[in-house]
Amino acid sequence: MKACGHKNCVDEYIGMVGISISILYYIIQFTYTTETFDVSSFSIYAIILGIISEFLYCIQGIYKNSPTIMITRGITTIGFSYLLFIWLYTKYYKKKVSKEKVKKA
Repeated sequence: MKACGHKNCVDEYIGMVGISISILYYIIQFTYTTETFDVSSFSIYAIILGIISEFLYCIQGIYKNSPTIMITRGITTIGFSYLLFIWLYTKYYKKKVSKEKVKKA
């Protein structure tokens, strides 16, 4: 079974290797970020632009009928969305909880 719809699928196989490396990177990054919840070095604008650009690349993969582009960009869109969630959580929820603890003390 071929991973693409054209005669030469070398580009899709290279893409699959790229996906594997990309997934490994995200697993390492997310493990660290989940353990520390430290996203203070990330710009909210960069995260939002990352979500938008990765989502647009995912749409490009759908139009090109390229499973490797769709999978990779779908995963990275979810990854950037996860970073946004952590950023918002640490920015707003943790501050609120910290302020409530100070008021109680």
